[in-house]
Amino acid sequence: YRVPHAHATVILCHGYHSHAEHDFSAQFPALYASGGCNLLLIDERAHGLSEGKCLTFGQLERYDIAQWVHWVREHSRVQRPIALYGVSMGAATVLMASGETLPENVKAVIADCGYTSEWDEFIWEAEMMHIPWFPVLNAASALSKLRDGYDFKQASALEQVKKSDIPTLFIHGTADELVPYKMLGELFSAAACEKESLTVEGAGHALSSSVEPEIYWSTVERFVEKHIGS
Repeated sequence: YRVPHAHATVILCHGYHSHAEHDFSAQFPALYASGGCNLLLIDERAHGLSEGKCLTFGQLERYDIAQWVHWVREHSRVQRPIALYGVSMGAATVLMASGETLPENVKAVIADCGYTSEWDEFIWEAEMMHIPWFPVLNAASALSKLRDGYDFKQASALEQVKKSDIPTLFIHGTADELVPYKMLGELFSAAACEKESLTVEGAGHALSSSVEPEIYWSTVERFVEKHIGS
């Protein structure tokens, strides 16, 4: 989605078993029309129209994000600043991507309710359902290593943000039962980059922009203007 005289491009990364139009429809007015940003909505691997039968919760998707960044650069006559914006699994994915070597015009990352790692998230889900995660999770991780070439601990946003130098805005709702709010603090503390955080009281998973839209969008817009310009 292009706008005349856009000052930046935002790559939108959706959540687990979702798609960009669903996860980001509320963001269009702020980012597209009034925000003056080109938007690239992607289907992650094994989602929507993208190929693949196996998703990896960010482990391999982070390299896909890097390829999308290069795709934007190749298809742009003007090299504008780029921001990565993800929700839920998409947030963890862009955080993992931020620890890779990306082109210098990737200027900002916005991560809304991302998890620390696939391993941590699966443990949390098991505990929420009151089922033992050991040894089932260990066996599933070992099987993934044999079948797909990676184990669950490798998909770690926590480890990747330690290597990132891209300014990052972390967002999370305190009532998130799917990805626990405590993960915001863990990610924020680990991040080596310039960073900001936004806590939305009473917001469930991926609902921060709905619960407090004015605070949410003023924070996002201020962050984007600071690191990308307007």
